[in-house]
Amino acid sequence: MGTVLLLDFTTLVTGTTKLTHGEYMTTQNTKWTITVEEAGDGSGDLVLPLPQEMMDLQGWKEGDTLLWKDEGNGAWSLTKDKNA
Repeated sequence: MGTVLLLDFTTLVTGTTKLTHGEYMTTQNTKWTITVEEAGDGSGDLVLPLPQEMMDLQGWKEGDTLLWKDEGNGAWSLTKDKNA
């Protein structure tokens, strides 16, 4: 049985409105519970399968390089490596 992680992501989506104010920003809070899985190749490596909806919201696709950053307060951020 895998380890269960609760991942909290806040996604900022920018869009335009027809009002005189022009641009607006909305915040969408979405939570996923993801189970870490064994790689299945005998290596002991673990895999964190990311939901497609989360990848779509972040603009990520399979094959992208993602960077983990320790925020120093018990939280981690996960961002796409723009240099990869």
